[in-house]
Amino acid sequence: KPGCLNGDCGACTVNVDGWPMKSCLMLAVEAVGKKVTTIEGLHDSPIQQAFVKEFAFQCGYCTPGFIMNCHSLLEQHPDADDQT
Repeated sequence: KPGCLNGDCGACTVNVDGWPMKSCLMLAVEAVGKKVTTIEGLHDSPIQQAFVKEFAFQCGYCTPGFIMNCHSLLEQHPDADDQT
């Protein structure tokens, strides 16, 4: 999903080996041999369900980036809370 095309907005965020990356700043060759997950790859994940439940959408354009960052946070730090 292209947005600003210069790494500012985060709409294009994907997870590469569990870490969020802005795909507009990443060359395809950098993904060789790595696991790349897009927003479509999450397919109704708990974090997506939480965004829907809590009405955490604005216009929806940047929402995939927020979801991908939250998903990565929970993969890297499953016990994360608002205190850490």
